[in-house]
Amino acid sequence: MDERRNSLKVALHEGERMNKALKAGRVPSMVIGVLQAIEQAGLGEHFNVVATHAL
Repeated sequence: MDERRNSLKVALHEGERMNKALKAGRVPSMVIGVLQAIEQAGLGEHFNVVATHAL
């Protein structure tokens, strides 16, 4: 399980870098910060982000 989680973290980091380089991200950085804080607090499993309309 840890091996899978680590590989997903690496893939996520690479995807984040690619989106930033291509300026492909559509979600404001403030929203991303809030979502990351929710995840780091261990509450991520209680939230679903469907689309930007959900904001």
